[in-house]
Amino acid sequence: MFALLSIYEVLLHSLGPQGWWPHPTRFGKIVGAILAPAVKWSNVEKAVENLEKAGIDNFQALNEVDVNYLEELIKPSIYFRKKAKALKCMAQREDLLNKEGSLALREELLQLPNIGKETADSLLLYSWDYPIMVVDAYTRRVLYRLGLFGLPNEKINYDDLRELIEKALPKDLYIYQEFHALIVRLGELYCRKKPLCVECPLAQKEICKKVDIVERS
Repeated sequence: MFALLSIYEVLLHSLGPQGWWPHPTRFGKIVGAILAPAVKWSNVEKAVENLEKAGIDNFQALNEVDVNYLEELIKPSIYFRKKAKALKCMAQREDLLNKEGSLALREELLQLPNIGKETADSLLLYSWDYPIMVVDAYTRRVLYRLGLFGLPNEKINYDDLRELIEKALPKDLYIYQEFHALIVRLGELYCRKKPLCVECPLAQKEICKKVDIVERS
C-alpha cells in the first residue's frame, strides 16, 4: 500500500500547487468555506461574485443585508437558505473572528447554526491557518477507491477518518492545505462518480488500480 504522503507528492507533481483558498481576502475565504459543502467550486465562485457585485465584501455589510436578498445572491450554492443563516451568524460573531485557531474554536464554530464538521475544519484550515484536515465527499471517494484505512469495508466516522489522515501525514499547514485542495482537484478532473481512470495520475503511477475505467468522449 502506498503511503499517503507519497500520494500527496504524486498529486502535487502532476496537478501542481493549488494555492488554496482561492480568494485573496479573509472575508472571501470564510464565505467560500461556508458556501462550499455539497456544491462545485464554480458555483461558490458565482455566489461570491454576486455578493461582491452587491457591495457585500465585508462582515459589516453581511450583517446588515436583508436575509432574503442574501439568499437570492447565494442561490448558485445549494442549500442557500441554511447557508445564508450560517453567514449571518458568522458576521455577528466578531469575537470568534478575532480568536486564534484551535480545537476549542472548532467546538465554538460547531455551535453555530448550519456549521458542520467539514465547514468548521475548512474555516480553521484556510481562514485561521490552523492545521486540521478536511474530510469532504471527494476525500471519502478517493480513499474509498484507493482502499486506504480499511475503506470501503470499514464504516469510519468523520473525526476518526480525519485523525487517521492526520496521523499518516506530517503535521504541516502547507501540506494539509495543499493536499485537501489537490484531492478536490483530482475529484473534479478524474475521480468523479464515473471516474476517468485512464487520465488519472494515480492510475498512471499504478497507485490506484480501480478497474471501472471510463474513457473521455
